[in-house]
Amino acid sequence: MRKLMIPAEVIAHFNTNGLITPYRIRYEHDGKKVLYVSKLLKRNTSMNSGRIVEVFECVGCRGDYEIVFVLNFEKKLSQWFLTKL
Repeated sequence: MRKLMIPAEVIAHFNTNGLITPYRIRYEHDGKKVLYVSKLLKRNTSMNSGRIVEVFECVGCRGDYEIVFVLNFEKKLSQWFLTKL
């Protein structure tokens, strides 16, 4: 996995308990790319420079193959970042 910090547009589901589930990610790295989340492997919360960050380790589908990637959601900024690909 390569470490990155790419801003991403994410379609996600937020339930009434505050649980977040990402479904689709669109990002621009060597052209626009779209990933569909097929499985959520791990979900945890961490502190990064005093900010609360939700970290999602996911398996996504792009074409005929699967990719493991890490997606971060910074709650205070309400921004998504693709951090490992």
